[in-house]
Amino acid sequence: PSGCSMGICGTCKVRKTEGQVHMVHNGGITDEDVEGGYILACCSKPLGRVSVEA
Repeated sequence: PSGCSMGICGTCKVRKTEGQVHMVHNGGITDEDVEGGYILACCSKPLGRVSVEA
């Protein structure tokens, strides 16, 4: 689920456990979260196979 679909609210934040994504967000996630492996699903494009925590 997401509240905004534009990377602003952070509702769709999930932890990526494998793979890489290209994420273009609008401030809905902190640098610390990104370093911790989190992404915003609504504005992340998979670059190959990606796994996330359910």
